[in-house]
Formats: sequence, C-alpha cells, structure tokens
Amino acid sequence: MTEKLKVSREVADVLDSLNRKDLSTDTWIRMHSEGEWVSVKNKPLNTLSLEEFATALIVGYEVEMTPHEVIASEYVTRQQDWINNMHLHSKGFVEGIEFTLNTLGITVEGVKQNGESFRI
Repeated sequence: MTEKLKVSREVADVLDSLNRKDLSTDTWIRMHSEGEWVSVKNKPLNTLSLEEFATALIVGYEVEMTPHEVIASEYVTRQQDWINNMHLHSKGFVEGIEFTLNTLGITVEGVKQNGESFRI
C-alpha cells in the first residue's frame, strides 16, 4: 500500500481548496499533467511531480512539520511530561532546548526563551 504524501503546509492548503465535488480526480490529474499552474493560488502545486500529485489526490497527504514546529511540539510534550510525571530527563530536555536556542539566538514560537525559562 502506498503511504500518504508529505507536503508543505502551503501545498496542503491548495490541495484542500481544490473543488473535488465538481471535478473528478482524473480531471485534476490531467490538468496537472498539462503544464504549470499559473494562478498565484495554485502555484505551490508546481512543486509536485505528476506522481506526487496523483498520490496526494488518491492516497492522501499530510502536512510535513517544519523543523521549528518539530522543536516546539517536542518541547511542549516534554514540558507536560515533567509537570505531570516529574521525569528528570524531560526537564533536562526542555532546559536543553531553551539553552540551545538562547545560545544560538534562534526564536521558535511556543518555546520560552531569554530568561523566561520553564520552572516548577
């Protein structure tokens, strides 16, 4: 069985907006094969090969998280693990993320930084 295609949030938004009730999957695939999408709204679809586009329509797709989203998600998960279960490795993980981002001067939405460190 083929797996769902991982796509960027931008591509997923366009795929979500396709009118699949009035046009068949076959029609959408044929349109994709005929050349580049020119409308600003549909241009992100140009990043997909014909096979990828067909997979997205037939099998499905899921949004691939950006590295920042992965860090924020793991941060929140580990923070909750520390609050709920007092696992020291989770506290160390959270503090490690904070230290690394602060040291590198990188901001990740959802991660406390610059003196706002997570404390119990």
